[in-house]
Amino acid sequence: MRHLACAAVAVALSFSPVAAQTPATPATVAQAGVRIGFIRSQVVVDQAPGRSDAEASFRGYITGVRESLSKLRDSVEKMLGDYQKTEATMTAAVKTQRQNLIRGKQEELQSRQQAAEEAARQKQIELMQPITDLVKKAIDDVRSEEGYTVIFDVETQGNPIVSIDKNLDLTDRVIAKLRLMPKPVVGAKDGAAAKDAKPPVGPVAAPAGISRPKPPTE
Repeated sequence: MRHLACAAVAVALSFSPVAAQTPATPATVAQAGVRIGFIRSQVVVDQAPGRSDAEASFRGYITGVRESLSKLRDSVEKMLGDYQKTEATMTAAVKTQRQNLIRGKQEELQSRQQAAEEAARQKQIELMQPITDLVKKAIDDVRSEEGYTVIFDVETQGNPIVSIDKNLDLTDRVIAKLRLMPKPVVGAKDGAAAKDAKPPVGPVAAPAGISRPKPPTE
């Protein structure tokens, strides 16, 4: 979730008008009076108000969804076990019927797991959005109040900066600004609503011990 927030902040910064300008050389920077700073987004997000609440809420959500999927997985395993125990006594028609039932349950489980992965990603975004917005505002406030032209995130994936003056680090100032802001509401902590949902954190493990029954022999 921290990486998600950091990425969102980086994307927000990348769409600022300043970021779209041609990079200035040291000479032009000096002539124009441009002020440049940087932040370490991972550190900022770690200190952001509401982050721990968001993580706790997400854990509760995942726990509830895993319980729901576990029940369906247990049902599939029981159906398969019962089939294997009585397969030798079944007629071809009964075997086909039972196999179709098991396959149907297996397909339902797979579908539920796929839906769970996508829903988990959406839940992460939903829970982290207020924190992402707060971090972005804190960065904008520091830039505006202290007269910076541009603020880079040195922890962005693919960051081209290989060396930078540590005196330009504004991370602590952004954190100080965050601490003055009201704590965002990020969702319920108990995750109770998730128990009836069809979606967890992905990727979800495939059901252990489940295999398709062999087709009936003539």
